Amino acid sequence: MKFLLFFRVFESFGVYFAIIISVAKQIVYFLLVLLIILISFAHAFYILLSSDDPWKITTYNRENDTNPSIVEAPDENTDMFKDYGTALFAMYLFLTGMFKILS
Repeated sequence: MKFLLFFRVFESFGVYFAIIISVAKQIVYFLLVLLIILISFAHAFYILLSSDDPWKITTYNRENDTNPSIVEAPDENTDMFKDYGTALFAMYLFLTGMFKILS
């Protein structure tokens, strides 16, 4: 990056660097607000969904089904809101749309 900044002395490159720097200065405030929103949603979901035993019932019966199906209780590998870091990562995935609703 420092090497690229040496090209500012040339007029043809200096114009582009001035544009890039002015855009970066303007976008910093947007990214800061976006980061605050991301952290606040992650914190809210972390508080709401990180209870000790969220799944009290581990089996269920569907109508006209004689065999009960077992539902696996979430653990630290499947529940993204057990840790604050993974809650932030989950909110990032929700923000970018990289989650699968019905997989």
